[in-house]
Amino acid sequence: MPWSTWKLLGEGYGYLPVHYEGAVCYELAIRCKTEARVVYVGKATHANQRLNAHARGGSHLRKRVLLRHRNGWSIYYRFHKHKNADAARAMEERLLETYRYPWNKKGLDRRHRLPLPIPDIRA
Repeated sequence: MPWSTWKLLGEGYGYLPVHYEGAVCYELAIRCKTEARVVYVGKATHANQRLNAHARGGSHLRKRVLLRHRNGWSIYYRFHKHKNADAARAMEERLLETYRYPWNKKGLDRRHRLPLPIPDIRA
């Protein structure tokens, strides 16, 4: 199953709720008028709970999300559905081994990883 399309999660201090309830590996991206970048990868057993927590500023990324909202950036997400949490975790690990996600603490010391592709986010 492929990645979903990029969807708006939040802008300003408002957010759009996520309704999918299954296991996923997901990426977060930030976008302003002239720039977009992927900043985080994660996994969740219940996508709606985890992504909605990020959007509301109720997760470990709270300070980063609120700062970006305050500075005019919008937060986007996309996800890859999985049958279970173990499969989602395995995909997250592979992505962390391959790419450098600036908001992920895990693996930031690995300098050999590839830069992330520019997300194709259409407003």
